[in-house]
Amino acid sequence: RDKLPQSCPKAAPMTTADTLRSEGNALFKSGRYSEAEERYAAAIAALAGAPESEEARKCRLNRCACLLRLHGYEAARREAETVIEQSGGTAAKAHFRLGQCLDALHEPQAAAAALTQAIKLDPKAREPREALEAVR
Repeated sequence: RDKLPQSCPKAAPMTTADTLRSEGNALFKSGRYSEAEERYAAAIAALAGAPESEEARKCRLNRCACLLRLHGYEAARREAETVIEQSGGTAAKAHFRLGQCLDALHEPQAAAAALTQAIKLDPKAREPREALEAVR
């Protein structure tokens, strides 16, 4: 099992977070969701001074995807809701992820509402439409 990289005190938080996110992406693609989730969590921690940055949002949504795969639905829900709140409700992918969480938590009406909002925000996205059809 890989260890988290040692933080370099001179490294800029954004550079460290970007590296951790890249590592998380590679681990996610290889199906190592737990390790990927750890990288994304570390990246979010590295960005503690800029929690509403675009980089932090990406890390939160990626962590949410890992948590969904690991059946950590409540934690995934919190990540999606955090991104929605920080984006002022304009993050389509966060609404999509929230819809996935709510569906897994057996809340079909709330899931449908979140997925509908994702579609409104990004009408060309295929995944929310497919998820909405599955919920109905």
